[in-house]
Amino acid sequence: MKRLCTVLVLSFLCGAFCAADTPYALFVENDHWIYDAMHILSVESRKTTLADRQPLSKGELAEYFSAFDNASVPDMSMPLYRMMQGYFSGHPFLYSNKYLSFDVNGVFALQGQYVHKRENEVRLDRFLRYNRTPAIASAPMHVMFTPYVNFWVDVALRGNFWANEWHPSYMRYVNIPLVENGLEGRYPIRAGATFSNSFCSVSIGRGQLNIGRSLAGSMLLADTVDRLDHMTAAFFVKNLRFSMNVLEIDPTRFVFSHEAAFRPLDWISVRLYEGSVVNAPFDPKYLNPMMIFHNYFGWLDPSFNKSKAGNSGTSLVGCQLGVTLDIVPIKGLRLYGQYGQNQFQTFLELKQSPAAKNIPNGLGGLAGIEYIHPFSFGHLSVTGEFLYASPWMYIMENKYISLYYHRTEMISKRAIDIWLANPYGPDTMGCFFQCALIEPAKYKAKFKYRFLVKGDIEDNFFDPSKETDKDIYYPPSDHYDPIAQAKTPSGNPAYFHTISLEGSYRVIKQLELNAGLNWTMVSGRKSGHAVDIYSSIKYTIR
Repeated sequence: MKRLCTVLVLSFLCGAFCAADTPYALFVENDHWIYDAMHILSVESRKTTLADRQPLSKGELAEYFSAFDNASVPDMSMPLYRMMQGYFSGHPFLYSNKYLSFDVNGVFALQGQYVHKRENEVRLDRFLRYNRTPAIASAPMHVMFTPYVNFWVDVALRGNFWANEWHPSYMRYVNIPLVENGLEGRYPIRAGATFSNSFCSVSIGRGQLNIGRSLAGSMLLADTVDRLDHMTAAFFVKNLRFSMNVLEIDPTRFVFSHEAAFRPLDWISVRLYEGSVVNAPFDPKYLNPMMIFHNYFGWLDPSFNKSKAGNSGTSLVGCQLGVTLDIVPIKGLRLYGQYGQNQFQTFLELKQSPAAKNIPNGLGGLAGIEYIHPFSFGHLSVTGEFLYASPWMYIMENKYISLYYHRTEMISKRAIDIWLANPYGPDTMGCFFQCALIEPAKYKAKFKYRFLVKGDIEDNFFDPSKETDKDIYYPPSDHYDPIAQAKTPSGNPAYFHTISLEGSYRVIKQLELNAGLNWTMVSGRKSGHAVDIYSSIKYTIR
């Protein structure tokens, strides 16, 4: 272990005394235009890219960008390619010399929004709305020691989630947090340190994380959680990436995951992902990348396989398994799929153990097709996608090992519960259609239609009145209950139709306008409609 640490440290420091144009460790935030540009260029060039997760360091993005060459880029895509070349050629720091660079910016935004009948929305929509609401003022800062070490923080003044959704004052309509209990008290929301060079990186921080690119959100790890305390270590080249993640989803709940993503051919990429949800103090043995099914140990060890607190359940370890596949068979056409599960009872288990049928399967996936065509004025993207999540996807025998994020807001003292993956939740089927016209760093216009069928298990899971003697809504293990074998949608389903229009336009480099409209119609378990309208203006000093 000591030798490995020495090698890692030397690999970062060996280049510190050499000139480097690329600030390798520079943290690139999730909403930066470069991620859209990498995706568009890869599809138009008949390539896949491993830059389909956020956030990444600039050094890692530069490595994936090196997979493109002039010969494979269509003529209509060359302006985008040259703009990306300019981005990777350097960074305009406020102050910079060979060993120290410093950058700070000021961002000011004003947003107005109106939501009618929000009780008729899909549960996820309230979190998406909060994530898109900008801070009224923020100051992102970077301090770099050589190109390989970056400390960053985004100091922001914004309202908290519950004030943004339910506060009786005007805070539901604007992003100005002037009410005392409407302030976001957990500062900062985004911060961290990144150590990176041209082939490996280590990041410790807080912020949003996402794996894969889809309309319904990731089946592996979705960016709907606005802040995750995490650590990520990765080794990468243009066709291969190995990484390890540690996520804190409660003070004593962690997700340890390992990921291998590779491109066997230029136009195919595959990702294998496994995770362990551990409801216990930090346990370093789950960091071991060569023990694929760590949770098997947890199920067998008597110190783990018992109730932690009263009747909270019988196990302290949960699991997650995921696969993604991207194929670009011809220029402009992308086929993709994602699969995730937490448990599956095989035919042999059902045959040999009568009690196996008492344990529900938890699995789901999505599949889609996307076409992108370049024009002189932008890139036209048309996407269709289908989503399926079984009734018990990412739900285990107790809440502590189920795959959801929990926190209590510091000022409002209200709880927030969000799925860590498959953000629309279990017991859901749906289809999505999107038509978008995008010119990265300039403008974006989108039309989206969403149809969802949702059973009632998600609502029951988060409803304390539905909990059994194990503090969770879950089938009993000592006898058979038909709900264990329920199919999506279960119970009394609700049917949602949503039409969305969104647009953004950068008037000048520092000034950006945004607006959107979401109209939802619901029938079945509840009926009615909901309307969500917003518009904002954002000014960046530099």
